Amino acid sequence: MVVAVGKDIYSTCGKCGDVWHVVVSMSGDRVTKVQCKNCLGSHRYKAPAGEVDINANARSKRRTITGKRRTVAKAPPSADNPLIEANTDKPIQEYSMRTTFEPGDRVAHPKFGMGVVEGTSDPGKMLVFFKSAGRKTLAHARA
Repeated sequence: MVVAVGKDIYSTCGKCGDVWHVVVSMSGDRVTKVQCKNCLGSHRYKAPAGEVDINANARSKRRTITGKRRTVAKAPPSADNPLIEANTDKPIQEYSMRTTFEPGDRVAHPKFGMGVVEGTSDPGKMLVFFKSAGRKTLAHARA
């Protein structure tokens, strides 16, 4: 397998769980950064479960102080449906980063259309599912 910048590669995306990526940068013969073809997120190369890590031969063997790292495999969320049901008791709100949203709220975004707030994580951020655009992280509750 010839690996070069701009070539397709399998890599696990931590954001959306997809495996189709493009090599963005390399250090020698080692892939250092890839871009997901699904969500367009950029991250370090990570071999998918069950695949051979192409950087295994290029890496120097290092021991970690903390010992072995445990990884928990999780299934990627469904790309077709929101993770939670929309709260139809509340009216649809126009999106504004100044407005505070809660999980289940319906949002009308000027670019992405109608969406459902799936959750709020970091202060001022929320995950919204749009039928036409998929999952997006948007700002909210900003002063």
